[in-house]
This record gives sequence, C-alpha cells and structure tokens, in this order.
Amino acid sequence: MNPYVVLGIPEDIEDDEAIRNAWLEGVRRFPPEKYGEQFAKIREAYEMIRDRESRFRLWTFGDPRLSNTDALVDFFPADRNHAGPGPWLAVIRGGTR
Repeated sequence: MNPYVVLGIPEDIEDDEAIRNAWLEGVRRFPPEKYGEQFAKIREAYEMIRDRESRFRLWTFGDPRLSNTDALVDFFPADRNHAGPGPWLAVIRGGTR
C-alpha cells in the first residue's frame, strides 16, 4: 500500500499539516460508521507518514508491515494457495523451511 496514493497527496510532500489535512479530508469522505474498511486504510496510511520520523522510516526501511516475514502469511490465504506460505517465506528468508 502506498500511503501517499491512499491520502491523495504527492510523495515529496514534507508539510505535516498538509498530510494531516489530507487525512482529515479522507475521514470526512469515508466515516468509519459507513466505510469501515476504507477508513482503516486511511488511518493506516496516515500513521505511516504522519510525521518526519515516520516518513524517514518508510523511505529508509520500507513498509513496516513487511519487516516481519511471518506477517506475510496473511498474503497467502490457504484457500487460494494450495502450497501455503511456506515456499514463499523460504525464498524471502533466503533458505529452506
């Protein structure tokens, strides 16, 4: 997920207030009572880039959700992938499982 695309702002933005305003606009457009899933995406995107330190971490280390390879299991649901996440996790970890 690209948080800048979700919030509808340019990737080179540095103004914390502009990022906050984009988040508030998203919350107004997609209130949690009606659009729970979209609201969750907007909230997560804002948390990823809300301040200078968060943006630095994102640009330096990448998406924090992918830092824990065990979290990748969610990307490979058993009903859609008969082999499960094992082969992919082995490749990502650089060895065999």
